[in-house]
Amino acid sequence: MAYTVSVYDCDTQLEVIKNLAALADSQQTAEPKPFDPRVLPWIHGCEKSHKSVIKVRHYVAQKSDGTIVGWLMAETRKRFGRIYVYLSEISATRIPSPEHRGIGQALHAKLVEDAKRDGAFFIYLYPLTEAAKATYTKWGYSTPYPNVKQQFLELKAATDKKRVVPERLVAKLKEPDPRTLFPEASAIASQLGDSKFAMTIKSRGLKDDPVFVARLRDALETIAVFTDAGEEGEDTMDPSEQLALLHEVFDAKIESAPKRPRVGGSKTHRLHFLRKHHMTVRGYSLGELAKASKVSRPILQQVYDRGIGAYKTNPTSVRMKGTFRKGVNAPYSKKLSKEQWAMARVYSFLDGNPKHDTDLRRKTRRRH
Repeated sequence: MAYTVSVYDCDTQLEVIKNLAALADSQQTAEPKPFDPRVLPWIHGCEKSHKSVIKVRHYVAQKSDGTIVGWLMAETRKRFGRIYVYLSEISATRIPSPEHRGIGQALHAKLVEDAKRDGAFFIYLYPLTEAAKATYTKWGYSTPYPNVKQQFLELKAATDKKRVVPERLVAKLKEPDPRTLFPEASAIASQLGDSKFAMTIKSRGLKDDPVFVARLRDALETIAVFTDAGEEGEDTMDPSEQLALLHEVFDAKIESAPKRPRVGGSKTHRLHFLRKHHMTVRGYSLGELAKASKVSRPILQQVYDRGIGAYKTNPTSVRMKGTFRKGVNAPYSKKLSKEQWAMARVYSFLDGNPKHDTDLRRKTRRRH
């Protein structure tokens, strides 16, 4: 084999990964570019996309002269009573050579070894193209669930009489359907003892509002993630927090029902950006947003950091939870968190809002 595959753990080898990423970036300045610009796994660094991530690893294929010819990034997650792996991205050099055969498969084989050693039940991924889907099928992946584009590779059988791939994960990967979201929210309210609120949810005629549906889906996913039994010390939500989250969504809708969504609202900026780039409504890291928007990660980090600073120095500018009203003198506990406020600023920046960070916007224009 003309290349060697090495595994790097973000917990212990962060600086090594950063140096390799810098090398990959420098290689990508060549023409023709060795890697597909749509799939650059190293740009994600070691950021965890979700609290359920327990391990981030990078798999790098290098030739004897140090040239990087392949890269795979994967997250090991513990969620829904399962340990599993999300293959975030995999890319192999496009430079034709007999020496470059089988790079993707070699990277994947190393991932499977680690996944089995970690006790993972399955690996899943999202195929970008039909050609990629065909390749993953040859590696043993399948697409067994209706309305779910992700492919799955089962590694071991379940011992608890449940499906290897949790039903709740499958449900999360499907497109939001208001016909199922509202009954689910109502059932949660009823189980938590708020029958009046449960009936209110059932009678609500808001199923055609895409912004509201997306917010409800986010809330239900948060409840699903943080009410599952986990290891000691993991974040959980008590019943009062679950109800409060649902009330934020529905009470905000009642207050804003007569009005159309504000063009300048942080939620609208976020949804507009995600729809423009054909991205599902979920949380994204700065690295993922940098890749999708073609705005460099360092610039987005500056926008984010300024959002954190504004949160601390100008508290009245921070919007309220649920209603997203601005200019309210209220305790921080009733407002968006500093992280939410900073990410709202990032989405506003990416959506082209000219009211802030104009100096950074000029830098993005010079780059293109």
